[in-house]
Amino acid sequence: MKMKNFKTVIAIVIGVATVAGSGLTAFAAPVTMPDGQVFDAEFYAKTYPDVVAVLGTDPATLYKHYQTYGKKEGRLPYAPATQNNTTPAAPTSRPSDVPATASEMADGGWFDPAFYALTYPDVVKALGKDAAVLYKHYLTYGKKEGRLPYAASAAKANATTAATNEYRAAYNGAVNEYNKAYNEVLNEYNKAAKGVASSLPPSLAKEYMQIYNETVNEYNQIYQDTMNEYQSMVNDILGSYGF
Repeated sequence: MKMKNFKTVIAIVIGVATVAGSGLTAFAAPVTMPDGQVFDAEFYAKTYPDVVAVLGTDPATLYKHYQTYGKKEGRLPYAPATQNNTTPAAPTSRPSDVPATASEMADGGWFDPAFYALTYPDVVKALGKDAAVLYKHYLTYGKKEGRLPYAASAAKANATTAATNEYRAAYNGAVNEYNKAYNEVLNEYNKAAKGVASSLPPSLAKEYMQIYNETVNEYNQIYQDTMNEYQSMVNDILGSYGF
């Protein structure tokens, strides 16, 4: 904790020095900083109140925080809609399960670059931790690959998967019971048919069993077609939910 506070003090001192040395003034819209980075202090302050609670709203200090800590933490430096939709839009109303590092996407979902970087180190290894780059990867490849955009979405996906697995297990259990009952009935009929055949002359017994077996095969096919139809219905139901 002492080390964290010490770093915060150092960040403030450096931020003040930056203001004095660069002549920066307060700004509300995104501006290009001396190093070429686009940074919106107003957006940063509104999006990350935890930072403001410690450092205040001085633009230079906020920018220095972003350079020193924010970028590594996956925080966004500007309202990303200004970058040709290659990054998520600035958050509006944030649900309680969405972290401060997440931003709202055009489709109403949320993207958390910090979560994405932590969850998918293979992406970070290839592309780095820049929030805009990670978001573009999610839109272009990640979503199709089934990657998740933020922690709560992972929890929801896990809950849905659990419910789906439970549904499948219940269905498979019912199918097993039906198969067991059907086979038990067939076994009883087989015993009865063999009993009848044993009381007939050999020629008639052979003809009787042939007719019996053909009938059983027809019933087996009807039963299998019915079960396949039910299986198809289950797959369609689950498929409508993306599974």
